[in-house]
Amino acid sequence: MTEPNTVFDRRRIDTDGHLFVDKNRISAARVNQYYGREVADWQRLGLQANKLYRLYRHPDELRRAASTFHGKPLLIDHEVVNANEPAQDRVAGAVNNVRFESPYLLADLVVWRADAIDLIKSGMQRQLSCGYRYDADMRAGITPQCEAYDGVMRNIVGNHVALVRQGRVGPDVQVADSAPFVLDISRIFPSAAYIRNGGR
Repeated sequence: MTEPNTVFDRRRIDTDGHLFVDKNRISAARVNQYYGREVADWQRLGLQANKLYRLYRHPDELRRAASTFHGKPLLIDHEVVNANEPAQDRVAGAVNNVRFESPYLLADLVVWRADAIDLIKSGMQRQLSCGYRYDADMRAGITPQCEAYDGVMRNIVGNHVALVRQGRVGPDVQVADSAPFVLDISRIFPSAAYIRNGGR
């Protein structure tokens, strides 16, 4: 475990051993692929369970959603949480001061648990993935970057942010530090290589 009062990379450890990271990316305005069964209300929308659909997290929708993530829990892995079912065994910290700076949704993170901090430091679970509710607007279009999509995630409402091994958004959305990373462009623009309660 890191010694208190130390700074490593962009992260800060306080005297109690808690980890703080400011202005960290937690999501991005981006097109990602989802199986039909992962899409909110997929059956009502007439989607095929095992077909891949390209859903767009529109920047305007992320901007409107930012405040709904404020104060939400940071979890080890995904689980839908509420006041009656808080998933206390997975809660590792909290998310605060959430704002949108195109193309990213940014937040200040605090991580309370030593095991979660070790997962971040080791790189085992360092990427971030948001869990949220949304309405699927299945009208196809093309992003300003000329990437085709099958639908747009509307009315996004945050539920949690999770530490994961590999997030759907990509390796540029992870617990930040100053170290460079190799950006796999196919993760951001899959064509280049060609939940309700989810959104990862």
